[in-house]
Amino acid sequence: MPINQPLAGFVSHSSSASLKAQAGFSMVEVIIAFLILAVGLLGVASMQKRGVESNQAAYLRSQAISMAQDFTGRIRANTEAYEANNYNDPTPKYTGSCLTTGCTATALAQHDYFEWKALLASVLPAGVGVVCIDSTPDDGDDDTSPACDGSGNELAIKIWWDAKPRDGVIDQFYVIGMEL
Repeated sequence: MPINQPLAGFVSHSSSASLKAQAGFSMVEVIIAFLILAVGLLGVASMQKRGVESNQAAYLRSQAISMAQDFTGRIRANTEAYEANNYNDPTPKYTGSCLTTGCTATALAQHDYFEWKALLASVLPAGVGVVCIDSTPDDGDDDTSPACDGSGNELAIKIWWDAKPRDGVIDQFYVIGMEL
């Protein structure tokens, strides 16, 4: 008879006790596993949130670029007003006849500027913009202090908006220039 084998009919108490102690997970192990899983899921959720915010910021920037290019197209279509410098800090004015029977180049420049500013306000959160002659176009805080110096040979189209719509702070800026 082998030495390590228990006698027939007898059960070793030490081996059955160790099997009962290892027969499953303890509550502490389960809680620790859930905590690790929760931390991992919070990390994934945080990465998802940042991704959505980055996509929104990129979308708003592309909208600003599109609207700046829209206004350069309006300027190029109205060369008479452009050559007469009517697009330098124009007064926004709605002129209904520009849409139906026609109007002067100056009135069309004012109407273009009116429509463009309304478009900025509707598409971009807190969206504002100016068009002016500026030798240093990459400056200015918003449309109330655009830092247009009126000198130079570039017509600057400046756009500001709030990239984080809930904070109420204008924190994004885009500018495009057109040589005179």
